[in-house]
Amino acid sequence: MNKRILEVQTTLCQKMPAWLVAILTPVMVQVLFTVGSILFFTALTFLAVTYFTMTGTLDKVAGGIAIPLHLQLLSFGMVALLLFIWVKWVERRPISSLGFFSKNWLKELGLGFLVGSA
Repeated sequence: MNKRILEVQTTLCQKMPAWLVAILTPVMVQVLFTVGSILFFTALTFLAVTYFTMTGTLDKVAGGIAIPLHLQLLSFGMVALLLFIWVKWVERRPISSLGFFSKNWLKELGLGFLVGSA
């Protein structure tokens, strides 16, 4: 079975021992999620405070703002953007090497959905 996701390899990880890559990978994932979430919610807070200040309703929400689930899910967009930046400019691989391809994409997407929902 030919896996298209593994066609383009990075030389960044080939220079390090396997044990170090196994340790650094979860650390990198955690850093990307943390930095992406902080950037997203900082921008969101700035926009919210600006909006509430301009409309004069800042005193009504000063007690606290609950972060709805859909905003938390939107923060993943910033994390994905950071991942694309990492792959494109640090690892110097094309974005398509992450698994984005056009041949049989619907079949692959459906298979991934079924495996993920199981």
